[in-house]
Amino acid sequence: QHLKAAAQEREAQQLRVQNLTSQAQEAEAAERGRAAAVQRAAQEEHTRQLAEHVEQNRRWQEGANRRARLSDTLSERTWLARKLLDVGERVWAQGDDLKHSLAEEEELSFAEDLGARNDLDGDDEDHLLAGQ
Repeated sequence: QHLKAAAQEREAQQLRVQNLTSQAQEAEAAERGRAAAVQRAAQEEHTRQLAEHVEQNRRWQEGANRRARLSDTLSERTWLARKLLDVGERVWAQGDDLKHSLAEEEELSFAEDLGARNDLDGDDEDHLLAGQ
């Protein structure tokens, strides 16, 4: 009987050990599951942050490209405006020169006409005097 009781006690201990082992295995499996979930969440967050970083870089690059194009356009327009201003100043100067030349030519022509008239007037006076 004593042996029977000892055998039953041993069997009960084995059942407790099996139960505890089973519980420990279940706890380990649950812990691995939680660890895997945490790892997946960390990877997803890392992937999200990388994607956000890539998108920010893309937007920054687009902005930099747009600023570069605007700067090039502005430089081209500034260069063109300077060229147009230079041409305009030369045309203005040529206009002034032409205006002065025309004025000189008109003065010269007027002086020549006046001189020719004076010569004619002088000739008329000579004829008149000769006729007297």
